[in-house]
Amino acid sequence: MVDISTKIPVVFFNNFPTHGLIGVFSRDEVRIETIDGIVLETRTQPRDFFKTFRRTFYWDDLDLLYFAGYACWNYFNSPFMLASDNFIVSQLEPWKENGQYWNRLLVRVPDSIPTHSTFQTFYFDNGFLITRVDYRPTVFAKWARAAHYCYDYIDCSGLKFPMRREVFPNTSNGTSKPFPKLVWIEVAELSLK
Repeated sequence: MVDISTKIPVVFFNNFPTHGLIGVFSRDEVRIETIDGIVLETRTQPRDFFKTFRRTFYWDDLDLLYFAGYACWNYFNSPFMLASDNFIVSQLEPWKENGQYWNRLLVRVPDSIPTHSTFQTFYFDNGFLITRVDYRPTVFAKWARAAHYCYDYIDCSGLKFPMRREVFPNTSNGTSKPFPKLVWIEVAELSLK
């Protein structure tokens, strides 16, 4: 189970990295603790550790916690974030993909938000649901480009959320590649508190 704040960048991963432990992501810190709150490992300024040579060869549990934490916080808070005054949004030309036209917004994410990249392109269908987000996951690699697709929306307390997400490589002209599937997320259950 994952608990995600809608107000500030905080995510709790239950049973991470093993059963009975909790992985905690916050804006400038990640930590692994017991269910009683005893901190076992911690790392401040975790994004800085992605600049090290070691990260090129392997990620430790705190690296994974940082990446998954900010990614989940962004993915599930996109509608809330885009309404914030600190985000700069401009409209782009519509995009045609698989016979559909999607509206696009170029979004500049403020530096105070941990995210994949400062500039991201959001694609919306005619029902104003996010169908795709393009970004450059710079903590992974400066050259990386991703096309992140959202599917299977459900209504949860009057808000719509995708229950399935898939991420594929993206090209410089915006065309996504069908292979390999880099990330997939399937949400079994969703509730708002």
